[in-house]
Amino acid sequence: MKEQLRATEEEFFLPRTESLRTAEQALTDKQNELAKLSAELSDRSTVAESRQVELVFGALPRSIRSRAVSPMPKRNSPPPRRGSKHERGESEKATARACRGTRPRRKT
Repeated sequence: MKEQLRATEEEFFLPRTESLRTAEQALTDKQNELAKLSAELSDRSTVAESRQVELVFGALPRSIRSRAVSPMPKRNSPPPRRGSKHERGESEKATARACRGTRPRRKT
């Protein structure tokens, strides 16, 4: 009886286990392929969006394009100056008030 049971197990369960392993491997391969294709699609979408921006920018009148593009600052150059001393002082006061959470006093 035990021998019959063992023979039946070998006949039905071992091939099923192999089929299951084969199917799992095929699924893993398909998942890897899908991940590669998704990454490639993402890259191509980024390139296409970039090209579309370039086309739109190229279609703009030259006067607008020249205002939209400003030269990049040099790496070791000092930061650009901000407004006059008065403007800087007002800006610093506003920042200090914001940090304290108070409102400016009204002049009467």
